[in-house]
Amino acid sequence: MVLNIDNSGEKPKISLGLKQLAQDPWDRIPYDYPIGKIIEVKILKLTDFGAFAELEPGIEGLIHISEISEERIEDPRSVLEPNQRVRAELIQMDPGERKIGLSIKSAKRQDELADAQGYANASEAGATLGDVFANKFRDRS
Repeated sequence: MVLNIDNSGEKPKISLGLKQLAQDPWDRIPYDYPIGKIIEVKILKLTDFGAFAELEPGIEGLIHISEISEERIEDPRSVLEPNQRVRAELIQMDPGERKIGLSIKSAKRQDELADAQGYANASEAGATLGDVFANKFRDRS
């Protein structure tokens, strides 16, 4: 896609953009991943303050160190490792800033509650409104 044509200099310049041809995934992210949804994510990178996890290719969320475990941990590397798959609950979403907050400990609590109620895990305990609307939007496409 042509982004800009600059004729002001000695040589004309044309700016092109490839990613403008693809739909922005953040147009659908809030619908596909509503707050409260529990999903399996892949740990990508560990830092002193938490772990970055991939929800899907190109979409990452942060698991803050305080959301990794019920017990206090000093270093996320002592509990998690890159490429590890974990279940996490979406606890924050800011589409404007393109930030997603995830919680492993909240997902574990939800799974324990679902287990006490006779479900295999919290994902089977019931659909969220976001799940219902996301399916409706997909059906219209």
